[in-house]
Amino acid sequence: FNFDPLTQTPIKGETFQGYADDSCWARGQSWAIHGFAQTYLYTKNPEFLALAKKLALFVTPYLQDDAVPVWDYRLPESEHPYKDSSAGAI
Repeated sequence: FNFDPLTQTPIKGETFQGYADDSCWARGQSWAIHGFAQTYLYTKNPEFLALAKKLALFVTPYLQDDAVPVWDYRLPESEHPYKDSSAGAI
C-alpha cells in the first residue's frame, strides 16, 4: 500500500505479485491466514482467530477438487489458472 510521505495518508493499493491491484494473490492470502492464526496462538485474542477464519472462508469457494489454489483468486476466466502449491502449503 502506498502512503503520502508527508501526511501519512493512504494513496492507493498496489501489487507486484497478484494479477491486478484489486485481485487477491493466493500466497499473500495464505500468509495472512497463517499470520493471524499464529497471532491468536500467542495472544489468545479472539479477534485474530475470527479474522483468520474470515480470510479462510473467502478462499474456500475458489478451491477446486485437488485443493491446490490458483495463483490469484480473482483471476479473469480469460487467463490460465496456474496452480500455486506454495499457497496451499502455507
